[in-house]
Amino acid sequence: MRLVLCLLALAYACQANELPDSPKPKISPSRDVWTEKALHAHSFRDRPATAAAIATIGLLAWDSAQTCNNLARGGHEDWLNTQKCGPAVAQLAANKLAFWGGAWIAHKTGHHKIERVCEWLGPAWSAAGIASSRVNISRVHAPIVDARR
Repeated sequence: MRLVLCLLALAYACQANELPDSPKPKISPSRDVWTEKALHAHSFRDRPATAAAIATIGLLAWDSAQTCNNLARGGHEDWLNTQKCGPAVAQLAANKLAFWGGAWIAHKTGHHKIERVCEWLGPAWSAAGIASSRVNISRVHAPIVDARR
């Protein structure tokens, strides 16, 4: 009951009368104003984005091939939820699509530095996956050393 009374008192206190006419802000021409042109200063598919896309596709193909090879030989991928080739490749591709989706959202909202970071996170993630797979392959396929010799 106390809670209801407190809420009613707050609701009554929050009621406001209409605001008086306030003066409109004056925008001088010398002041920088955000326009649609300034917000989207470059195209989403420009040279750096094309370079990042080529790097993403190339490293994704290499990472996918190495992951499938590792899994086919009895290896284990630590960073993936599955240990089968098809779902692993789908997960890697979905990861890269998520990075590019983040880049597109950052571009549309005018956060162009974040856009560049998102574009290059995909190739960096694939490069880290390639290095991790190399370590896993060397662990699985290392020669067995007999201590008795």
